[in-house]
Amino acid sequence: NRPSYHSLNPFPDLSHPGIRHYGNPFLLPEYIDSYEFGHLKYWKSTTLNSSIFYKQINNAIQRYVSIDSLGIQNVTPMNISMGISYGFEFIISQDFAKWCKINGTFSYFRTIMKGTEDGEELTNSNYSWTAKMNGVLTPVKGFDIQLTGNYRAPMVQLQGTMKAMYYADFAIKKEIFKSKASINLRLSDIFNSQQFNMHRTGTDFIIDMSRKRESRVLYLGFTYKLNGGTKAKDKKKSYDGNGDDGGDD
Repeated sequence: NRPSYHSLNPFPDLSHPGIRHYGNPFLLPEYIDSYEFGHLKYWKSTTLNSSIFYKQINNAIQRYVSIDSLGIQNVTPMNISMGISYGFEFIISQDFAKWCKINGTFSYFRTIMKGTEDGEELTNSNYSWTAKMNGVLTPVKGFDIQLTGNYRAPMVQLQGTMKAMYYADFAIKKEIFKSKASINLRLSDIFNSQQFNMHRTGTDFIIDMSRKRESRVLYLGFTYKLNGGTKAKDKKKSYDGNGDDGGDD
C-alpha cells in the first residue's frame, strides 16, 4: 500500500487555527500479510459465508500528533507502527420472497497497534465490530426500493480511538423504455449521523475532535444501456466460459 500524494506533500496546511497538517516525503509503503479461511453454505433461499482472518501490517502508516511550545498541534503521517488484526466474519443473504431480499454482514475482530517514536514505546488495542444490512424490495417488476444501514464500533489507532459511527442510505430505481434505461433517486445519510469523532492522547495532551462533512445529499440520476446491455453480458459469458462473473461482496 503506497502512501498517497497528500501524505507525501511536505507543505503545511494552515487553514485551521491551532492545527498544522503536513505530509511526510520519507514515508515507506505498507506491506500487508493477510490470511483467511472461509466456508460457504447454500440452502434453498439462504446463503451463508463465514470466515476467520489474520492480517499484519508492517510499516503501518499512522497520523502522529505532537504539541509544540506554542501549543499548536502538528499532525503528520509516519511509519511508526505495526498493526495486527484478527477475527471472524459472517455474510448472509436471505430471500424472504421474490420481491424481498436482505443481505447482512457482521465482523468481530481485535486490533493491536505497536510503535516507537522519540524513544517512547506506544501500544494500543481493542475488540471491535462492524455490521451492515442491505434490503431490496421489488413491489412491482422494474421498480426497486433499497435501504442500507452501516455501523462501526470504536476502533483504535496508535494514539487514540476513533469513536463509533453509523449511517443509513435510501434509494429507489425505476426502469423505463423496456428496461433499456432507468431513473435513480438516492438519499445518503438519511439521519445526518455520519461524522468522525476522535479521542487522542499523548504524554502532554488529550484531544477530542469531531469532523463532519456534508453527507446527507439527494442524488437524481439517469442511466441508459447501449444495446440494452445484451452484448456486454454475452461477451462476459464468452470470456468466463461458465458465465460466473466471480464478483465479490
